[in-house]
Amino acid sequence: MEKICIPLSDDNKITITSRAKYLAIFEKLNDKPVVIEENPALNAKIKRPEFIKGCIKHKANVIIAAHGSYCSPSYNLIKENNIKAYVSENYSSIPPKFLKDLTMGEVLYSNMLAVYERLFSKH
Repeated sequence: MEKICIPLSDDNKITITSRAKYLAIFEKLNDKPVVIEENPALNAKIKRPEFIKGCIKHKANVIIAAHGSYCSPSYNLIKENNIKAYVSENYSSIPPKFLKDLTMGEVLYSNMLAVYERLFSKH
């Protein structure tokens, strides 16, 4: 059975793992989530990998997250745990209309965004 892990905003849109309000687990994208909990990354120093660890805790085998969600440590966790990862447009509805496979270009962009967030975050 597929378990799909998705970072969700307050209004249930797909967003970036470091900013999402919730971590949600779906068995089918057209159904309601079987698990929805506060995003463990919100209070973490290194946010993106903490979200991925939450997905792993729930035994997710697919992750769908918005552009900017997958830094190098996240990518390593995904590969080590044989998880399929996809990128959606930020603030997409479920099911997303657009998905692409995770690429190294996405990882590089996410690395730069993560550094920017650490340098200029207000908290």
